[in-house]
Amino acid sequence: MSKKWMLALALSATVGLAACGSDDDDGTGPQQDEIVGTWVSAGANVAPGLKALAGIDSVIAVFNVNQTYTVRQYSSTLGSLPNLSGTWAASTGARGSIRSITLTQTAPTGLTAEGIFQVAGNTMRYEVIQTTPFVGAQAPTITGGFGSSVQQGQRTNIWIQNYVRR
Repeated sequence: MSKKWMLALALSATVGLAACGSDDDDGTGPQQDEIVGTWVSAGANVAPGLKALAGIDSVIAVFNVNQTYTVRQYSSTLGSLPNLSGTWAASTGARGSIRSITLTQTAPTGLTAEGIFQVAGNTMRYEVIQTTPFVGAQAPTITGGFGSSVQQGQRTNIWIQNYVRR
């Protein structure tokens, strides 16, 4: 599998992921992590890098309470692409804050992607980059914020993806 294709798979899989948090919004105990649910990205919300690399025009990402995920992506030029799946883990943090996430993809190929995400109500912004196997890019950081991915030695914002909760 080419490095470009692996990067596209990782980036779309890492489509804004998180881990179980322990925020107590009402003082009654731990709440379900804000990323858990079904998220849709389509049209202008799809990361420009995914559009350019693989013609991806929509993505449906499902993040489960048991920290597994499945991503279905569709391309105007390639049709339905293979489902991506694996596990996710996110840093703790206040609801609505920028948090880090690590995705360990197991299918269709094994890889690791890292990045950041932020949930605000029913919208999510995320940016992730494949880190293993190395493809020459560096993941964004909480400190650097969105647009802090590094590709070919330069910061880039082409991997920022926006989602709406379904």
